[in-house]
Parts: sequence; structure tokens; C-alpha cells
Amino acid sequence: MQHEMPYLDNKNIPTNKPYSVVPVCDPKTKEVAGCHVHKNQERCVPEKPVDMKSVGRKDDSGKLDWSLVDFSLLEGMVRVLMKGAVKYDRDNWQMVPDPIRRYTNALKRHLFAIDRGEMVDKEDNEHHIDHVLCCALFLKYFYLAKEKE
Repeated sequence: MQHEMPYLDNKNIPTNKPYSVVPVCDPKTKEVAGCHVHKNQERCVPEKPVDMKSVGRKDDSGKLDWSLVDFSLLEGMVRVLMKGAVKYDRDNWQMVPDPIRRYTNALKRHLFAIDRGEMVDKEDNEHHIDHVLCCALFLKYFYLAKEKE
């Protein structure tokens, strides 16, 4: 029997999906917020319909989840970019001739420095891995541009 009332999905978010497609319970706890659990069933059944007007809604499923990125880990890379902007000019890296070869070489030089146990670049006092991140970012830019050609 198809039910026309809204239900809760596995994140306690209202959905119009019928019981037959309500997500599977957590196999460890056998619970999903807002559900009545039947231990002999694989799926949860909401205790009661949810009033859609009383719950906020944001359709962001399938979109990038930026909360997975720890931006504090990128601070060193940004410092490297800022120092490069002062030394060479902002976005100068985009105008370097033969960029894929040169930034691949630079990335390898920084990786080899780390391999030798040298963590900090003597030239600018930034971690070599932050230079690796910059080079990888630059390389992605150039490889994507090359794909468009």
C-alpha cells in the first residue's frame, strides 16, 4: 500500500518516499532517528508522519560536501601562493612557459627534499608539502586547460 504522508529518511529529513524505500537501519544499533524499529525487519518504519511545514528543508544531497575538507591544512599552501604573488606577481604561475614539465619537476624536487628528511624549504621557510600542494594545484589547472584544447 502506498502511503501519501511524508516520512523521515536516515538523516531524519522528511521525504515523500514510501516505506518500501525508507533507508536501512544502522546494522549495529538497529535504529534510525524518528523510526520505530522492528528487529525482524531490514527497514525502519516511521512512527508517525512528519509535518513538512514544521521542518526546514535544504536540497543539497549529491552536492559537494566541503565540510570534509580541513581548511587549516591548506594555510601553508596559501602562504606559499601569497609569497609567490609578491615575488613573481599574482597569477604569474599561469604564464610560465612549458608549465606541465616545470611544475612536475618542482613538485618532484619538493617531494625529494621531504624524502631526504628536509621538511621546510630554506628559501621561504614553508613546509615542502605546501609547495607540493601548490604544484599539484597548478598541474591540475594546466591539465584541465589542455583537455579543453
